[in-house]
Amino acid sequence: MNSRKDFHQGDVIMMNFDPTKGHEQAGYRPALVVSNDDFNMMCGGVIKVVAITTNEKEFPLHVEIPEGLPVHGRVELDHERSIDSRSKARECKYVCSVPSEFLDEILRKLALTYKKSH
Repeated sequence: MNSRKDFHQGDVIMMNFDPTKGHEQAGYRPALVVSNDDFNMMCGGVIKVVAITTNEKEFPLHVEIPEGLPVHGRVELDHERSIDSRSKARECKYVCSVPSEFLDEILRKLALTYKKSH
C-alpha cells in the first residue's frame, strides 16, 4: 500500500470511515472508488466510494470481489459515501485497482440504485 493524493475510478483504497452514525460502515477498511476521474479532479480530492466488507452474508447489493486481488470480501453498494480523500483524518492509501469488467458490473448495479422509482 502506498499513500497518494489522487485516486482513480476502480482503485481500492484503505480509509478511515469514522465518524459514522447508525448502520453506516465504520473503522479503517477497504473501499472501492466509484466516482469517475473527471468528478474526482473537479472536486479537488472529494471522491465517491463504496465500502468493502469481509462479512460472508449474502445480500443482493453486495458483490464479491474477484480472486487474485490483495483484498477479499464483498463490495457493499448500499454503503456509498463521498469523502475528502486528501484529509489526513481519512488515512487514505492505495491498495490496487480492480479489473475493468468488475468495475463495469459495479457501476451498472450502482446505477440501478439511482433509477427513478415508479
